[in-house]
Amino acid sequence: MKTLNNAKELVNEDVAKQNDSRDAIPTPCGRGSGCVSEASYNHRGGVVTRHCEEQSDEAIHLTPHPVATLLPSPTRGEGVCHSNSGNSQSLIKVKHLFAYSPIRLFTRKCKAFTLAEVLITLAVIGIVAVMTIPNLVQNYQNKAWNTADTVFQRKLTEAMKMMNTQGTLAGYTKTEDFVQELSKHLKITRICDNTNLKACFEEKISINDKIINISEVKTAEDFGQIHWGTNVVGFQLANGVNGLMAYNPECKQDQYSNQISGSDCLAVVYDVSGYTSPNTIQKDLRVNGNVIKINGELVCLIKLNGVCYSVPFQPSPLKYAECMELVNSGVIEACYVYNRADYWAGTVKTCGGIDNMTSLYDLARLADYIYDVKNTGDSRGSAFVAKNVVKKDFYDSFNNGMKFRIWSSFENSNTIGANYRYFEPNRTYWQDAFRSNSGIFGMCKN
Repeated sequence: MKTLNNAKELVNEDVAKQNDSRDAIPTPCGRGSGCVSEASYNHRGGVVTRHCEEQSDEAIHLTPHPVATLLPSPTRGEGVCHSNSGNSQSLIKVKHLFAYSPIRLFTRKCKAFTLAEVLITLAVIGIVAVMTIPNLVQNYQNKAWNTADTVFQRKLTEAMKMMNTQGTLAGYTKTEDFVQELSKHLKITRICDNTNLKACFEEKISINDKIINISEVKTAEDFGQIHWGTNVVGFQLANGVNGLMAYNPECKQDQYSNQISGSDCLAVVYDVSGYTSPNTIQKDLRVNGNVIKINGELVCLIKLNGVCYSVPFQPSPLKYAECMELVNSGVIEACYVYNRADYWAGTVKTCGGIDNMTSLYDLARLADYIYDVKNTGDSRGSAFVAKNVVKKDFYDSFNNGMKFRIWSSFENSNTIGANYRYFEPNRTYWQDAFRSNSGIFGMCKN
């Protein structure tokens, strides 16, 4: 009994010193001499094995609590010391051994997600990403394109204003000669004639979901300008923008005016993203107001109720003899006064007939969109709408935010006039005008 008491005292003292160790638990062994040597703990079997210097039948073995064998890892608790002395066996309670506590089975809280929760979360994230990321990317791309478009327009306008000041804006009969002069004010790195436009521009472009081969574009008429009679020339700028342009021989200049922007001098198609895709009109490909068509395909500014409407343009007037050709072919009923320019007839010819011009009904639908109203009237008595512009960005794209007028296809043969719709910042209405009026835009549809 004395030996067992000594063993208990030695165990308590030794365990207190080794309290932070999980793998080495010193325990007493020997014949009452209290000799101590290394011990090892078998985590899987739950048995403490004592290796004594002196072999004795009184060696002490420690085993964990019976529940310990069911748990994956040890914790501090009580163990049982077995003392073998002859054929007898005694038990000693040993404190602070690394054993298992059954209570932890019921009191420990596990902070973790189940597999189902993780999978559901990932699925939700994936759905949100699929819905939002494409829109974010597209919005970012559109913003980049719009910024590059604004920069190009500003640089081109500044160059042409400088040419106007120097008296070199007007007077050319060839686009090639104009572009050579323009290159002195705009950083043009390459110029291509109309036999090799693909060296400066994309070989194929998309317009209204149709593919246009640029090699088929040759003259200003391919841009819808039937009277210019000039070639299309390709160009590349130092900042990566490339494009095609045709010059208007009737371009005007005034060295003493700072209001000349040269907007009536050029028809320009340009790619703000260089040679990268998608090479599509109204995306990375942009046009100015003088490009009505590209190789016969209408450039669509907006599509309403399935109808494509072109950019409003300044029509080239028809002379009386040209106008009479339309009369004789049954396209229109009459021409304006002899030897007077007919801008309405010029719109008819540019659009390819009255049916391809905007009607009073079409212009009323356009008013519905711009002013965010419903069922704008298309007759004189119901044509007036007093409301501020809602689609301001769209409105500004027509004429830099200024009020504008657009010819309708309705011909008034009694007054040798035609109808148009007036669009102002705070109202829109229907009117009649002489066909010699050069201040009214044309607009085609498809």
